[in-house]
Amino acid sequence: MTERFSKEALQEYGIFAGCIVLLAIVLSVAAICTKGAMHAGIKTEIARVLEEAEPGVWHIGDFVDFAVPVSSSAACFSVKGGSGNAYTCIVRMETIYGPLPAVFISDGKHTARFIGIAGLHGRVYDAIESSGAKSQIRYWAERIPVLIRQQEERL
Repeated sequence: MTERFSKEALQEYGIFAGCIVLLAIVLSVAAICTKGAMHAGIKTEIARVLEEAEPGVWHIGDFVDFAVPVSSSAACFSVKGGSGNAYTCIVRMETIYGPLPAVFISDGKHTARFIGIAGLHGRVYDAIESSGAKSQIRYWAERIPVLIRQQEERL
């Protein structure tokens, strides 16, 4: 009786483990297949913010992958513009209104310049810009060039 029970339990645990492995494989494949679409969407939003702030100046290039934990809440692309080559980054910035996607331009050496917030216009944008987000903007303006320099040193 115990032998039969242990065989049945082993089969059930095996089926359960197989389902978990299958689910992990399906989720991994889905994440890999949609990565390009995610980068394209982020690139479009960054282009829109840059075009609103400085029309016709910047041309967005390739995605720059940070090999640091902050990459889950930030994305960076190379850009070419009037001042030469630079980087544009979109980061999740905490505000009193919740997390918002802030766009910065950086030369990668010294500091980053805040450009705007993706997806916001008009009075809402003005309210956020005049609120207490200045410390967050300053933090990311100092942090982004450090991340870019670290990435360039790895290459």
